[in-house]
Amino acid sequence: MQPGTHFQPVLTDPTTTDPEQVDKVVFVSGKLYYDLQKEKADRGLNDRIALIRIEELCPFPKDQIKEELEKYRYATEFVWCQEEHENQGPYSFMAPRLAQMIPHHKLEYVGRKPLSAPAIALPPLFKEQQAKLIKDAVNLD
Repeated sequence: MQPGTHFQPVLTDPTTTDPEQVDKVVFVSGKLYYDLQKEKADRGLNDRIALIRIEELCPFPKDQIKEELEKYRYATEFVWCQEEHENQGPYSFMAPRLAQMIPHHKLEYVGRKPLSAPAIALPPLFKEQQAKLIKDAVNLD
């Protein structure tokens, strides 16, 4: 890291200019954020969807997430999005913790279905699934 910088466990969405207009909050971790951000911008949804990047899973950054959620108090949809299969990524760890923080809303999962294998060995299928989960994450109901 550069001098004068520090690690941040939770990163806000810098493209959302009016948090009160946000309808949907998408929690994401890792490089998938960049794909979601591009799709969101391409579809003109910067003020309708907020992407909250959680870069430190454990210890759970409860206070930082709470601070982010307070910005989006009018949001009605909450999603955890990951590119790993449901049973392989951080969803099973994060879901109960995030659900406690949004007690009046359901946390939706957007990602690949559970799979016993660690990866899909078919690049075309992987790309198809990746495109679908990115579109699903930024769709508004």
